[in-house]
Formats: sequence, C-alpha cells, structure tokens
Amino acid sequence: MFKSIVLALAIFVASCASLTAPRNIQDSAAYALGQVTAMRNTCTSLGEAKKLSPTGAAGCLTQTDRARKFIEVAIAAPDLASQDTALQRAFEILTYMDEVLKDYK
Repeated sequence: MFKSIVLALAIFVASCASLTAPRNIQDSAAYALGQVTAMRNTCTSLGEAKKLSPTGAAGCLTQTDRARKFIEVAIAAPDLASQDTALQRAFEILTYMDEVLKDYK
C-alpha cells in the first residue's frame, strides 16, 4: 500500500514538473484568452440553462469583454511592466467572475 502511494506521488510530481510557466507575453496572453473563452462559454451555458437571467448573462459577457480588452492592451503595451499590469487586471476580472458564478454552476 505504501509503495503504491509513493509511486502515485512520484508520477504526480513528475507530471507537474513538465508544466512550464509562460515564457513571454504571447504565452501569457494565449493562456488568458483561453480563460476568457472558457468564461464566455460558462456565461452562455448558464444563460441558456436559465441559471442566469438574460441581464445577468449579458453582464457576465460584458465582463469577459473587459478582460479581453485588457489582454489586447497587454499585447500592445511597449514594456513589461505595462504588459504585466494589463494582464493582472484581466485575471482579476476573470477570478472575480469565477467566484461570482461558482454558486450558479
């Protein structure tokens, strides 16, 4: 039993080691855009399932649009500090939306 737990833990650690942090703004922006897409799909699904009112679903989609605009600002920003700030704002919106929507999922 102990050996199988150790083996499972070793496999888990090895698989996590293969995950890499974003290397540049393009990687970070691609990840953020994926999160925006996922959140838009969540907003749409919750609206279609009538778990959100039409106004709530529209507001949710508006927030994802705001996050996407921050990502676009990050991509166009001339320096690393501006890029980081814009991406942080995008992730703050997405994190907030995820927190708000968790009770509706």
